[in-house]
Amino acid sequence: MVRLTKFLAVLIAAVILSSFTVFAADSYISLNGFVFSINSDGNAVIHDYDGDPGELVIPEKLLGAKVVSIDDYAFFGNTGITSVDFGNAVYLKSIGDDAFFGCAGLNTIKIPESVEALGFGAFQNCTGLKSAIVYAAVTDIPSQCFKDCTSLESVYFASPIETVGAFAFAGCAFLGDVIMPASVTSISDNAFEGTCDVVIFCPEGSYAESFANDNGIEVKELLESYSLGDANLDGRININDVTYIQKCIAGIVKHIPHLSGVYGDTNRDEGISVRDATILQMYLAEIIPEL
Repeated sequence: MVRLTKFLAVLIAAVILSSFTVFAADSYISLNGFVFSINSDGNAVIHDYDGDPGELVIPEKLLGAKVVSIDDYAFFGNTGITSVDFGNAVYLKSIGDDAFFGCAGLNTIKIPESVEALGFGAFQNCTGLKSAIVYAAVTDIPSQCFKDCTSLESVYFASPIETVGAFAFAGCAFLGDVIMPASVTSISDNAFEGTCDVVIFCPEGSYAESFANDNGIEVKELLESYSLGDANLDGRININDVTYIQKCIAGIVKHIPHLSGVYGDTNRDEGISVRDATILQMYLAEIIPEL
């Protein structure tokens, strides 16, 4: 009976260990492609990833431990990552220095509200990145955070950021619109160095407006009166919005502001299409009562 018990114990241990590998030398664990460790608080810190390329889903927990941090260089140079889903990562608090540096295949990033700290150069040299939405509860956009993201077209800060560091958006050749809240009080003089066609959307009288005017950057007022259907962001809903959506579809509009994508998306499918223009026309013709 004793032998049988010992045999079963060994068998169970073998089955458990077959699902992940422990690197005893540095206390790292590998599970589902994630290389991580458990810190002194019992939480998980992601250090590396050797899983399948494509969509990267940051988990809520690893081996029952809450994922609270992505370490420095964790996904450095991983060109196979095309998107990052933070939807499950409700405990994630920080993204380290150069964590996604050189992830050239990354197209869109939405940094969740739970994140309280972004590292130096966190998304630097992500040359395929087109859109960044910062929901994170951060007050600082660190130096070189999006430097040399040469395909970046729009950045939207939903959080009450206060400072934008040196070279944060330097070399973002196609950057169209940057939406900055009234909370911004400091922007490095070289934050947009080498970046063309930037338009800063910000409240009238804000620091960001002064910065844009002082540095020859086009500025547009960030209104509080936007509503669904106001695709051209002029505070009104009329036939001009239909025309604007049609120009976006035809590629006449070079850079579509993030807010235009939000308020022009009348069918709420997260994109601007002919269907959105049609719905808006039906609304203006009073065929449908509301958007």
